[in-house]
Amino acid sequence: MTLSLKLINAAIYGTLGAIAVFLAATLGWPAWILFIGWISYFQFGATLRNAGNTIILMSLGMLLAMFMTLCAGWLAPYWGNYGILPVVFILIAALSFLEHDKWFGNMAAWFLGMVVFFAAGHPPELTGLPDLGLPVATGLLFGWLSAWLFSVARRNLTTHNPL
Repeated sequence: MTLSLKLINAAIYGTLGAIAVFLAATLGWPAWILFIGWISYFQFGATLRNAGNTIILMSLGMLLAMFMTLCAGWLAPYWGNYGILPVVFILIAALSFLEHDKWFGNMAAWFLGMVVFFAAGHPPELTGLPDLGLPVATGLLFGWLSAWLFSVARRNLTTHNPL
């Protein structure tokens, strides 16, 4: 990559990163959730189709984590803090059966969804899913936008620069 392209790429990432943080702060979203989505765009194939699959699987991972939390709460009177152990064992073991499925097999996306839910500290309520899913989806969009802007810049630079 030429120095010109590196500078353009840096400007694209810097500008979009600042816009992303501003947007997250304005909307009251944790910026880290948005950046998980941005990273996921590149980690899981860097296409819009893969981004759609990723947001679905991450959302399902968030729902699974909510369900785990509810089940652990139901077991808490009997198992205390250890109620989460059989829940995680059973649900993650069941999830592993999807590992080789073409559509549902992206285990990393499922687990990232669970990480987002647990790290955000939200109660296990469906009404909180948009508070987590929208920043992830926006991050995926920022990932696509950064890749698209760079491809446009690269195409224009190579077309107009004979070096």
